[in-house]
Amino acid sequence: MLRYGRLGLLWQKLRLSLQAKGKNPGAMKVLMASRLYQEMTHVMARHGFSRTESQTAFEFADAVKKPGLNSSVKEFTRLYAEARFGGAHGDIPRLQQLLGAIRAELRTR
Repeated sequence: MLRYGRLGLLWQKLRLSLQAKGKNPGAMKVLMASRLYQEMTHVMARHGFSRTESQTAFEFADAVKKPGLNSSVKEFTRLYAEARFGGAHGDIPRLQQLLGAIRAELRTR
């Protein structure tokens, strides 16, 4: 488990679950959106699309020029920003779907 980072992933999921207890549903959606965005940037970085500390989320999305990947990353970023900063309801299932599409597109690279 340690070799493949599974223990760290399990720990993150457990921590997220514990943080969610006692939170209202809106706060949970913000937390999930943030976690999914973090996962998306991690997956992107492993495939050569690193986000610099000085880049905003939208600047990072604009920097992704690969066709097919670009639109998914932009939509993901928009939904994340709406949930995190705009007080929107947070479309977590759509974020998860887009993350899957981004992973699939990166695998075809």
